[in-house]
Amino acid sequence: MYLLLGYALKIGAMLGGADQEDIDYLYTFGEKMGLAFQLQDDLLDVYGDPTKFQKKLGGDIVENKKTFMLINAYLRADHAQKAELDRWVNAKDFNAEEKIAAVTHIYNILGIDKLAQQKIEDLFAESLKSLDQVKVAEEKKTELRLFANKLMGRKY
Repeated sequence: MYLLLGYALKIGAMLGGADQEDIDYLYTFGEKMGLAFQLQDDLLDVYGDPTKFQKKLGGDIVENKKTFMLINAYLRADHAQKAELDRWVNAKDFNAEEKIAAVTHIYNILGIDKLAQQKIEDLFAESLKSLDQVKVAEEKKTELRLFANKLMGRKY
């Protein structure tokens, strides 16, 4: 999904007659922005305000989605925390609210929310650096900057 934005910008740049360097910069802008958006979506799935996010929280945890957050929890967890994560990931019969609370508790202990937020900020900054490199007048990049800021404006 995150590659969709990169490819859309690449195709637009190609059709618009951009040189290869600008095509690559626009692709990278879209790719990094798409990744930042996806990570933010994963973060909001756990820590978002359901009235603002308009989605039931914890769905990724219940479905055992291999998100940045779950992968990094495994990478940073001690033996006991890994065992607890394994127990919840492998559980066939469980209470969803209990599972969400238990996995979120591990995320909190490990600082996964802060790690994810930092990665989002890094990807966003990288995307804007790529956009900065595109050799067109700044006013022609304004809409893309507004779009990027709107995408990243969702908060939890």
